[in-house]
Amino acid sequence: MPLPWIALATPPALVEGFADWDDDDRDGVVDWLQPRADDDDLVALAPVGPGPWRGFLTGDDDDVRVLLNGLPALGAGEPTSAFLPADGSITVQFGAPGATATLTLEGPESRQEWTLRSPPLLLADPLQPVEEVWVMYLPPAPGDPGTGALVADLRGVLGPLLTVVDGPAWDEDIWLQDQFELVSAEVGDRRMDVVLESGKGSAAGPAGVLAEALARRGGAALAGGMDEDSSREQWFGNLEVVPPHRSADGTWFPRGRLVVGSTGARPLAAVLATLGSAAAQPVLEIDTQWLCVRHADELIAVLPDPMAPQGFRVAIPSAARAVEILAAAPDAPLAAYRDLGTSPRVSRLGDLHSNQALTAYNLDLQRTWLDPLRRQLRRELGLNRDGIVEFPVLFQEAWDEEGRCGAVGLTPNLVNAVPLVLPDGPVLLLPDPKLRPARALPDADPFVQAVVARLPAGLKAVWLDGFDAWHVHRGGPHCATQVRRTPRR
Repeated sequence: MPLPWIALATPPALVEGFADWDDDDRDGVVDWLQPRADDDDLVALAPVGPGPWRGFLTGDDDDVRVLLNGLPALGAGEPTSAFLPADGSITVQFGAPGATATLTLEGPESRQEWTLRSPPLLLADPLQPVEEVWVMYLPPAPGDPGTGALVADLRGVLGPLLTVVDGPAWDEDIWLQDQFELVSAEVGDRRMDVVLESGKGSAAGPAGVLAEALARRGGAALAGGMDEDSSREQWFGNLEVVPPHRSADGTWFPRGRLVVGSTGARPLAAVLATLGSAAAQPVLEIDTQWLCVRHADELIAVLPDPMAPQGFRVAIPSAARAVEILAAAPDAPLAAYRDLGTSPRVSRLGDLHSNQALTAYNLDLQRTWLDPLRRQLRRELGLNRDGIVEFPVLFQEAWDEEGRCGAVGLTPNLVNAVPLVLPDGPVLLLPDPKLRPARALPDADPFVQAVVARLPAGLKAVWLDGFDAWHVHRGGPHCATQVRRTPRR
């Protein structure tokens, strides 16, 4: 009997259905691996005229299955041609996003053809309304303030849109952005959310909890093991999306583009293949080899701006601007920086701009990496001169267990920010740079002043004091949060 949620197709027709990655019976096995007649993701077909038919399946036949009376008949390990009796019910099941195949039925009186397609999984861009924001709570510990104050500040901004993850219950890995990514597919007015788990995440951790919560709300799946390579480039802080835009050469990208940081080899290859979105959301690679963490979210942030030609601007770091601002700023004690382990030690603002080696290092980064990034993004995103907003970030050379690993923000990386379109208007969650006396308010901070002066009208800056909880561990608001947005239709 046809399932009620989708109309019967009459050829010639385009027939769409979700990749059947959910687990309706909660037995721990995704539905694609155990096809059943009552699966709610099957799509029913209604051939016209009398049968029987000889059926032929061509195209992505490994990821498209035709069932007869609920049993596999064509594709996905079955033959690609078979006899189909006249009294059987024909349904279609999809095993991967972006899969496309053609089903041809040859009967005694007619030849009928369907195009079978599963929509790709897409990332919702930052101009889309926010549905939920996730952040982790960590209790105070010796030498660590925890994230209680940050959670309270976020709740004041987000209210019921904030979901707090219990850190002690989930390995206390605060970098939710790296652990999982939220993507979705749509068929008609139906939507399926998918939680992609990176090599850094775990199905038993926040990714699995979120997938289960979304499934209870009506349709979600967890896709784990995106890449066995657990290097930083494969984590999801290295997967960003920019809104729809027209590049400088006139190419239109109606779903926007994915932005990934590259160090030479193709990053996130397994993830990009899983999404099946190469045509819908092409990849824009930016060079992150000079960074220690090597993530795209250290170099680009979307700023909603309805008055801009493309509807948005893009923030990138500027080491040269940081040097310029610090040189002109009055000296002040910097209590937050005393324990950063810098050499020489930083205890006053003057220690930053008087360090000639640090200044030379940052100006070299600007010439070698950041100026080319600015030119690339203007060209690729079709932005005018005002479309790139430079946020001051002072970098330093960092070391890890393997030795020298590249540049990290000595000052909090202001580009590691979170743009949110909320019911009351857009906001930008930013890390407080703390370049002022301890009791002074953020508006006395020279970096805060520089950023606020360049923000689009109507975009509210929210400064979060994550210096001890996030910055000293080489992260910021974007690294520590995950956002669920309404997909662009």
